[in-house]
Amino acid sequence: MNDEIICREYTENDLPFLTDIVIKVWGFDDILSEKNAKLIAQLNLYSFLNTATFAKVALKDKRPVGFLIGKIINSKQNNIYKNKRNKI
Repeated sequence: MNDEIICREYTENDLPFLTDIVIKVWGFDDILSEKNAKLIAQLNLYSFLNTATFAKVALKDKRPVGFLIGKIINSKQNNIYKNKRNKI
């Protein structure tokens, strides 16, 4: 097991891992059914990504263990998922 953490760009394949992280960190699994916890976590993630200009994922042993989502003010870069949350 390696203690090294590396960061890379977010990809759509990261969504299940990040959803699980949000559910655990925010305690959605303590107050909601599994199905609703997953939906609320995904809605939150897409809401953040909808306004973000960058997203990074932290990996440990090639597995996502955290993430950073941000917006550079006055950036001409498009948001990562403009209106994606409407699909959920």
